[in-house]
Amino acid sequence: MRTRLAAAAIAVGLTAAGCTSFGLGEPTQEGPAASWTLPTAGDLYAAGTTFVHSGDQLSGISPSGRTLWSRPKTTDGRIWIVGALVVTQRSKSDVVEVIEAATGRTRWRIDAPTADWVAVSQTAVYEYKCGDTCTTTARDVNDGRPLWTIQGAKIQEDRIGTREPYAPTVGPYLLMVSGTEYFLVDGRTGRRLARSLPPNEAAWYQIPVANTVVYTDNDPESSDRRCTVALKALDGTTGATKWSGNVFSGTKADDTCEKALNGGYHSGWLIISDGTRIAALTDSGRPQLFDLATGKTVWSGARPGVPIDMDAHSMLVRAQFDTGNLALLDTATGRQRWTAPDPGLEGTSASWQTRVTGGLVAVSASQQKSGYKAAAVVVYDAKTGRELLRRDGWLAGAGDNWVAITHSDKKDVSRTVTDFIRV
Repeated sequence: MRTRLAAAAIAVGLTAAGCTSFGLGEPTQEGPAASWTLPTAGDLYAAGTTFVHSGDQLSGISPSGRTLWSRPKTTDGRIWIVGALVVTQRSKSDVVEVIEAATGRTRWRIDAPTADWVAVSQTAVYEYKCGDTCTTTARDVNDGRPLWTIQGAKIQEDRIGTREPYAPTVGPYLLMVSGTEYFLVDGRTGRRLARSLPPNEAAWYQIPVANTVVYTDNDPESSDRRCTVALKALDGTTGATKWSGNVFSGTKADDTCEKALNGGYHSGWLIISDGTRIAALTDSGRPQLFDLATGKTVWSGARPGVPIDMDAHSMLVRAQFDTGNLALLDTATGRQRWTAPDPGLEGTSASWQTRVTGGLVAVSASQQKSGYKAAAVVVYDAKTGRELLRRDGWLAGAGDNWVAITHSDKKDVSRTVTDFIRV
């Protein structure tokens, strides 16, 4: 399992500021003005009818930009968003709190230090207590009451269908690991399915999909120019192979494989996906939507391109993973809605970020600008492809009709602020 921290994206963007510049020449500011501005940098997420700002502190922000509450936050802390709740853990083996995003009130907490980071889904918080072996207790996310306990095992957290820090929706079964043993349990009761699954040393990810587990091997042979990702689904009850097949990950500008299928390490995705369907390539280099529940292609695109982001409505494709023109496809059918020229942003930049929502598409990275590099954000209308906004800064969040952009304060370039912009 690869460790992923979506909240680290802004930290990467700020690190990248060492090789980008603000205050040199005229800043780019095309599009609507900010509705309101927060005085610090940080990522902004929707949580119910409220926003959560994860910067130097963790804060609740009203739709008008008013700070409702603030709490201390550590740089290595984690958050998970579950509807209108925020689950926080300030460090590994630290106290866990479930907070109402609108009020900042702690609904419940785990006071005793846990043995590890907790796991969180849309229905439960999974607490670990470890000695010689680990005990996992599932607690209702709304009130903390214990749902079930399993001795000697932890949850294997490879999930698809949700982008961190939003907690994933759990299917009927969870994948547990005990040493080298893997097995499924009923997510409601903790009851174990009959047998253990055979180990797979080559697997990058082991993803529970209904009562199967899908293994992904993302390391093709060095001579494989198609960038093969091998898939195999095992029945969780019998261990028998239900289906196997290949998808493909696409290449970068330097002709190496982009193995991960996640749009970039700091994207928040394990694999770009919607429900059980993942974005990948066909063997001919065209984008496809592939369903891990069935082992079959839902559709394949008409033209070559590498998927770099998606949501339930749209899939964003680029000519190559880190360079080239953009295209937006309909997630349901694969039909191409629009294309846009290369936005001029470096796909290899540490600050590369994308967001696809029902109303807009946003891309962000550094760009070459009159002899220096500056981070920039470009926003497009999801229906038409019309460019709505182009502005200096780092993408810090997006919704159907808004984006958040962190940038240097015009009055003091040593400070960073976060603009909320309706588009």
